[in-house]
Amino acid sequence: MATPWVRTLAIGCILSYILAVEAALNCRDITIPVSASALNFDFPATLNLTKLVSGTFHIDGTYCEPSKAVASRRNTLQILSHGITYDRKYWSGTQFNTSIYSWVQYAANEGYPTLALDRLCYGTSSHPNGVLVCQEPMNAEIMHQILQKARRGQIAGRSFEKIVYVGHSLGSLIGNVLAQIYPADVDSYILTGFTPFLAIGGFEFILALAPLPSILIDPVRFPTPDLAYLIATSPSGAQGTLYYGDYDPAVAAQDYATRGTYPLGEIATVPLGQLPALGYTNSVLVMNGEHDQVFCTRVPTDPLVGYRGNCGEGEGSYTAQTRLLFPNVKAFEFENVEETGHDVDYHRTAQEAFAVAHGSLSRQGF
Repeated sequence: MATPWVRTLAIGCILSYILAVEAALNCRDITIPVSASALNFDFPATLNLTKLVSGTFHIDGTYCEPSKAVASRRNTLQILSHGITYDRKYWSGTQFNTSIYSWVQYAANEGYPTLALDRLCYGTSSHPNGVLVCQEPMNAEIMHQILQKARRGQIAGRSFEKIVYVGHSLGSLIGNVLAQIYPADVDSYILTGFTPFLAIGGFEFILALAPLPSILIDPVRFPTPDLAYLIATSPSGAQGTLYYGDYDPAVAAQDYATRGTYPLGEIATVPLGQLPALGYTNSVLVMNGEHDQVFCTRVPTDPLVGYRGNCGEGEGSYTAQTRLLFPNVKAFEFENVEETGHDVDYHRTAQEAFAVAHGSLSRQGF
């Protein structure tokens, strides 16, 4: 474990590097039409995956070209999938007026194109029924359709040979569902804020956010009348569960001020993202803050009382045990980022985390 002065020196060097090499991003917003069908849970009738739900939706995203030319990475697209309370801005941190928290900028500097999506039911993408449609199976099916479009050259005007799926929290859960249903879709997964142990503290995490229907809290900003779209109402609950250790309180406050809604249907179907993806055989990196209060809870009440999570160390850690969900992969790596909570991208350690992730990709030949 690095001593505090070593970590401070390392962070200083990283920030100096950013200022020296950062180039302006070449990005554009895009809209992707998607028609999809999925077997969702039949709420409230049978609670089984028997409800065939179909629809045509629009998924909005931001596509960015790499700022550094690396021939071997030009046709490797990173698909970025956010968690609850967020949208595609999670990956760029534009609300903080700095690139320190920008995965997109780091990836661009490493030569990777990225596509950060507003998943179905989030941001400016389609907002269908928040219970019957906005579930993990439908989100996984839509992601499958988008990945196929990317490979066929129907996104950003060119085709991509390789796909790296980068997920955070619920975005990681959906990545796990995608790997179960369509194991050939993705060449490598990077999953942050994710372990197989969400059942221990997940419900208490939601309670800590104190969710209420967004139409009742801010009808001007969130005019949808669907009561199944929820929003956090507890600033202390959000900060206490999403942050820990080395972070800027002003970032946490701005994060809460710009928080978004999330649909009840996704929350109800999170167990589907905790099942083994037996058919997936490529590579996986799982990376968590060492004190993730959502997926590394040791006692169910911890998120409610603000007790820090503990992902553990070594092969026995919660993070390492995520290997159980991907038993047949050719390569599995794991990392816990020191002095960091659930929102890996929004701590002062973000650049360290980005370096870990892209180092893993490089080792896997991407």
